[in-house]
Amino acid sequence: MTYNVTVKRKERKRQFKVEGVPPEEMWFSKDSRYVDGLRCIGHDVRRTISDLLSLGYDAEQVYKLPKGTLGDTYGEKYERERYDGSWSIDEDDSLDISQRIVMLNECYIRVDFDGDGISEYRRVVKCGTVVFENDVVEDHPFAIFSPVLMPYKLIGLSMWDLVEDLQRIKTAITRQYLDNLYLANTPRTTVVEGQVNLDDLLNPRPGGLVRTKSLDAMSVIQTPDIGAQALGGIQFFDGVRDARTGIKEFSQGLVGNELSKSKIGSEGLQQLMD
Repeated sequence: MTYNVTVKRKERKRQFKVEGVPPEEMWFSKDSRYVDGLRCIGHDVRRTISDLLSLGYDAEQVYKLPKGTLGDTYGEKYERERYDGSWSIDEDDSLDISQRIVMLNECYIRVDFDGDGISEYRRVVKCGTVVFENDVVEDHPFAIFSPVLMPYKLIGLSMWDLVEDLQRIKTAITRQYLDNLYLANTPRTTVVEGQVNLDDLLNPRPGGLVRTKSLDAMSVIQTPDIGAQALGGIQFFDGVRDARTGIKEFSQGLVGNELSKSKIGSEGLQQLMD
């Protein structure tokens, strides 16, 4: 006896997935020195009611969950989203209950849950006071990076920490230079009281007349030009920035093959960088 059989085979491929986590969503114990020895670390993330139901959590508990909002203590989210208008105080504006946003907390904590006196590493998934998962795990899945490492600290310094003061100084110098330029283009004027028609003087019309009773009744206050000093100061602090960060203008965007073909060459480029 012969049969015709159609066989369908499915292969499930597993792969690693690396996903960046915004700083305002992460928290961990302050006394941590190493990422492997954390006593507790957690990830707070916004999820919809539909997301929780698709994970298999109890519907009765899920629908009773309160609305969740993510704090922004250090203004990370605001600075990241305000420039394009995507930042909003209340993002949960959907009338569909399945799209209501709640705050889901995924925590990894060392705790003696079974009362044997030895704390074990546990993964706890909760929302408010409702615990959905509480299982023993070997480790947490998070990796933490810092551009500049600090001794005995889990979180080091960023590039912003190295150049924050320089940016503020350059901003102040630039503003002073612009103020000087404004005064040079539209200088202040001294007048003899009663000798100048103030209505004419206050009218900024190009080529307008100012009626005076004498030639010496008004004079322009000369503003000294500080452009050279201001631009020199900005250039100086650019050099300080390069020395602090190790990132120089001439070392950015270079391709090895193209550099070898150029007339400058590696020796000339090194002289420019120095």
